[in-house]
Amino acid sequence: MACELGFISPADCDGLVADAARSNEAGIASTLERVNRLRSASTFHRTHRLDQDAEDELRAPAADPERFAKVARRLHLQFHVNRPTWTWQVESIHDAVLRGASPAQLHWLAGAVRRIRDHQLERSMQQAWSEAFWLGGTVVDDRM
Repeated sequence: MACELGFISPADCDGLVADAARSNEAGIASTLERVNRLRSASTFHRTHRLDQDAEDELRAPAADPERFAKVARRLHLQFHVNRPTWTWQVESIHDAVLRGASPAQLHWLAGAVRRIRDHQLERSMQQAWSEAFWLGGTVVDDRM
């Protein structure tokens, strides 16, 4: 997206993609190595039920980080897929306008700001509900 909106060059984009791919390859290798080390521990077998078939199932999608992550999660193994990212350091929509952002960039920024605001509002409402729910403690009826 950053390349499509003109924030970074295609070469920078390719570099971010390559960095993410290297990070995923290293993470997959580390996870498989951890499985090999832990496979001999009897407690690991009882808690994860990782038999040879499950280990083979984990090795099969090693070239596809998304599929590997799915299988790893099902086997209760931690693995995080790294995606290429670039962060736009901008203070506000006004700041972006003053810096000469394109209409497409401003459109994306406005949508991102709205999504962030909606998320913050949802969290605020959840917090208010939780605090209101627990206010006052137990109600006791004295009329009995």
